[in-house]
Amino acid sequence: TIKTRMIILRSFYGEYNIELPKPILLKTNKSRTRKTDIPGWSHVKEVVEKLESKKYIAIVYFFVTSGIRSGDVCALTIGDFLKATKKYHNGTLEDLLTKDPYKDSIRPAWDFDPEKTDYNGNICFTSNTPQAMKALFDYLENRIEKGYPVNDDDALFRSNIRRKNNVKKSFFYDSRSMSDLFRYSINPIFNTKDKEGNTI
Repeated sequence: TIKTRMIILRSFYGEYNIELPKPILLKTNKSRTRKTDIPGWSHVKEVVEKLESKKYIAIVYFFVTSGIRSGDVCALTIGDFLKATKKYHNGTLEDLLTKDPYKDSIRPAWDFDPEKTDYNGNICFTSNTPQAMKALFDYLENRIEKGYPVNDDDALFRSNIRRKNNVKKSFFYDSRSMSDLFRYSINPIFNTKDKEGNTI
């Protein structure tokens, strides 16, 4: 970040022929990701076993099997889900939820413009496993039982709390839902420090 900003500043000043000092040599540490650093299914199982919320379980499986960024998951709606699974139902969520994700081998085809790299013209095409679909079905059925809306324009993953600012992102991405999921279940698995703050 510092290197990029310095380049921008120097380019700006250089355009106006402002005399510049010699550039500072910035050393950056490059980390390599090893295969053993990548979470496996045992880690997923460890997270899911800690969760009681059907919504959180569905979210974890959704992330793991699709690879979709959290910001893009926030933007997904029930309508997007129906579009991604259109070959498995008659156009309604009610009909889709009568299916068996395993028996019918339901694999949605997510096709969208990712928010983070949309300016590059990138598109995202991915899917989920039947296991993730079963968790999502369980969550949606539970949501319907509780009387929460499941209209086409409603968020696929919703929060019971609405943001005061940026209401459109009220879904699950708020201080008492998504961050708690990471704080208490996911982050501890990848914590590299003990209680005293020493690196393990």
